[in-house]
Amino acid sequence: MDKQYVINCCMASPAVAIASGKKTFALGATLYAKANGVIGTPLSAADCPTLVGVLNPSGVAAGNLLTGKVRTYTLIGSVNQTTSIVTLSWLASADYPAAEIGYTKNINVAFGNDKSKFIVAYCTVLNGTGSDWVPGTTDIDANNMSSILVNQFGFIGA
Repeated sequence: MDKQYVINCCMASPAVAIASGKKTFALGATLYAKANGVIGTPLSAADCPTLVGVLNPSGVAAGNLLTGKVRTYTLIGSVNQTTSIVTLSWLASADYPAAEIGYTKNINVAFGNDKSKFIVAYCTVLNGTGSDWVPGTTDIDANNMSSILVNQFGFIGA
């Protein structure tokens, strides 16, 4: 039996990047994925959902990001187990200090035991602007804003 059957993952790099509108991120390549033994219908390169209203680990919408703080957004894919259609959504971490960039404890992957979901990418935003960064309003690449993008392809899925 194919041991990959139970691994939920991207099957090729989705090439996540800052979207042309600069308010969210985008898939730069077609997303190929599988979850719970179902290969999803390829999802064409396109903007990802908005970052407005994304829930943090407390179940509250992540608001403005204060100067000197960091937030990691986890891009989640879901493969419909009947139609194989892939949809995308976000989870947000709690805000944390810049000294903790790269610590996996700060990543929100709280989609429970939903076997139809997989991680597409981690998008970390660091605010060094001197004023609040407002999701969906302030450009992700505004002056003194930084982002780190890590595509999930190549990592073992859950």
